Amino acid sequence: MKNLGIAVGVALAIGLVLFGIAALVMPSHITVAEVIGGLPFLGTHNLSAALERRETRSRIVAEIEHSIPTYQQFAIDWRLLAAYGALMIFGLSQLCVFVADLLTRLFGGDPNSGAAIFASAVPIAIAGGYLIGRWIGTRSAERGPYAVMLAAFLGCFGTRVVEFIMLSPENFAEFYGSDKGFGLFLGQLIGGTVVYSACGLVGYWRGRRMRFTQYLRYLLSVLPKDTRDVLVKMAYEEAQRLGQRRPQAAH
Repeated sequence: MKNLGIAVGVALAIGLVLFGIAALVMPSHITVAEVIGGLPFLGTHNLSAALERRETRSRIVAEIEHSIPTYQQFAIDWRLLAAYGALMIFGLSQLCVFVADLLTRLFGGDPNSGAAIFASAVPIAIAGGYLIGRWIGTRSAERGPYAVMLAAFLGCFGTRVVEFIMLSPENFAEFYGSDKGFGLFLGQLIGGTVVYSACGLVGYWRGRRMRFTQYLRYLLSVLPKDTRDVLVKMAYEEAQRLGQRRPQAAH
């Protein structure tokens, strides 16, 4: 929980700085400034994971025994995974809007066209939702599907709330081609939740099959280089022995 708090704090600080700079440089494009300010939340998972590895290395140096989490301890509580996922979906939503706006401007289209924004954002949302769900699958021990769906709902809800608060009625109508309203809010919330949940559940299914590999990768990332080399050598020798036994067993 501590690492998540630090990661969120850092992302929030960077986001506020980026938002302030973008708002000063582009005062007439507050939508773009708001999107840029939300992008750092995409990196909360990576920063938290880096802090986790650093913490584990420190424990290894200070105390050799019981310093490395077991395979069961490697799992993260599903509620915490949902919080991580919601923050990443919030950042991913900002990235979707930013890329859609950029593409429509580059290709001479109407940057305020809802259809163009939707068409540009959907592939990013699908890929991002899948990757977030896959990560949850590699770190969850139980109730992973609930974490995926809760993350999708909270991430979309946070995105919609921020947009409704941050954007003026004029900017909102200009960007989405519609006035603020509960119907639009609910439609965007349900649509986003369904898309991210569906893609995330597919990724979760894949992530469950990668969980053991992810744990081994984590172990190799926190151990000293000499220890890693020894483990890899031992694994190679064991694989060779198994390979030599099979032909003998066949006879």
